[in-house]
Amino acid sequence: MRSSQSRFVYESDHDAYDHPLDKRACGQLKREFPDAYVHSHISENRNEVQWVHDLFPEAEYTLTDLADGAGTSFPTAQREVNRAEQAGIVTVRRVGPARLVRANSAHPLLTPLRQLILATYGPPVVVAKQFANIDGAAAVILFGSWAARYAGEAGRAPNDIDVLVLGEADRDAVDDAADRAEREIGLPVQATVRSLDQWRRARESFITEVKRRPLVPVLVGDGHPDLGRELQALPARPEETP
Repeated sequence: MRSSQSRFVYESDHDAYDHPLDKRACGQLKREFPDAYVHSHISENRNEVQWVHDLFPEAEYTLTDLADGAGTSFPTAQREVNRAEQAGIVTVRRVGPARLVRANSAHPLLTPLRQLILATYGPPVVVAKQFANIDGAAAVILFGSWAARYAGEAGRAPNDIDVLVLGEADRDAVDDAADRAEREIGLPVQATVRSLDQWRRARESFITEVKRRPLVPVLVGDGHPDLGRELQALPARPEETP
């Protein structure tokens, strides 16, 4: 950061910009110094605003909610919401001076767009990053309500992210990874560890339920190709009831 008379220019590389605390600090500076010049990546902001919105598609958000959740400035959130509204991807209604934004569930591109953005910016990427290189982990899987919503199953917005680690992973390392992912995603991350033997025998009701419901594999070790094929063959879509 360098000063130029009464203005500040914020210059950040990609890694620093990706840090949520860095973006919030930048937004705070902009609010305190409205004439400040802020340099960032607008196309990424658009995806981040959409990511916040897509995590809970049935909810309504104010522009402030979206800006805070994406770690960007209010003007940027407002600009990107205007673009999304023009494209028909979101709907906007006014309650007094506030604009409430929600996903347009009738838009034909909403589902593929949501999956694309979530896969790029959401929990799968965050969990894959934070749980990578844990000794003894054969696979890392998302399951539970978040995986079900991701697969298109109707229901309430998830309150947490459920992660299953398969293998002989160190419990402390798994908990540390869950804490890091939780801070980055902004939702509680609940991590469970089961051995490959427990997974394959499926004698535990927990394992049979996980296998029956939608799941999202995010990491599979190179030494476990059979496990990778098995996970790909398990449900990725909600089961249909007659």
